[in-house]
Amino acid sequence: MDAFSTVPREFEFAFQAPLDPYTHTKVFVCREQEFDIAGYPEEEGEGETGHGFEVEEGYMYWVGLPIGLKIGKFRQEIGLYNRWHSHALMEVDRPLPSVAFLGDGLTQAGASIALPTLSLGPGTQTLTVELTRGSNEALFEDGNEISFLGNFQSFWDLGPSSYVQFAATGVYGENDDESLASRLLEFDIAYRWRPAGRAMYRDFTLKGEWYFAEKDFGVAEYTGNGGTLQANLRLSRRWIVGARADYLDGYGDGAEIIQVVPSLTWWQTEWVFLRLQYNYLKPDGGEANHTVLLQTVWAVGPHKHETY
Repeated sequence: MDAFSTVPREFEFAFQAPLDPYTHTKVFVCREQEFDIAGYPEEEGEGETGHGFEVEEGYMYWVGLPIGLKIGKFRQEIGLYNRWHSHALMEVDRPLPSVAFLGDGLTQAGASIALPTLSLGPGTQTLTVELTRGSNEALFEDGNEISFLGNFQSFWDLGPSSYVQFAATGVYGENDDESLASRLLEFDIAYRWRPAGRAMYRDFTLKGEWYFAEKDFGVAEYTGNGGTLQANLRLSRRWIVGARADYLDGYGDGAEIIQVVPSLTWWQTEWVFLRLQYNYLKPDGGEANHTVLLQTVWAVGPHKHETY
């Protein structure tokens, strides 16, 4: 069935300020509305109207400590894009596997501790531990028990114009009322090339991630996995081309799903850009689905298009 619609996907207000010489705060208040992509499982593409403004993130963090310490509600340190807000993504939508396993994102209340960075030659290694209330519906069924996250990142400079980063993350949480235990493993790699002195005109990124999920429901057990491969190339100061491939297995009715997403971005300035995107989505044994999306994003003030 052919359909046309327009959706004000997100309005976001960002506030950040130092509280005193030792602590800073960031607060992001937003109103989001889901939009349809043909063929998405119901849980991911319901297209419902948002429920007013809410605090997407609100946290304080300390500066000048040997560790990184953050307390409040925040997007957790997992995957390539969970920390990124919607306006900063390289496509209109989030990758299919991350939506399947994390919903709108692993955003929970608690504490985050980043241990001191260890330097090994041109590389740096960072370990982050987070304890939060397991309120994520996609992962914990709103269990609200304590959840644990451990993230290891290894960053390597390859020269003045390029770097590579590897990361691995594990998440565990329980819901005693539903006899539910959830476990999630994630691995990712990212490469970026930005020629020194010409970063505004040339930029290439290649990224990939893979998720493994397992949920126990007493007598039943659910397992699934999926991954994403993404590439983006800045052709000039204004034009960016990109492509993303998603694979998902064992989610919902258990069918395998593949999605291919090419995109073209007109980067007018750091405050305004437009994006044209095509989504090809096909479940195993099902019909192919096609969606064309046109997105415009604008920002006011110093917030710009930061990823956070």
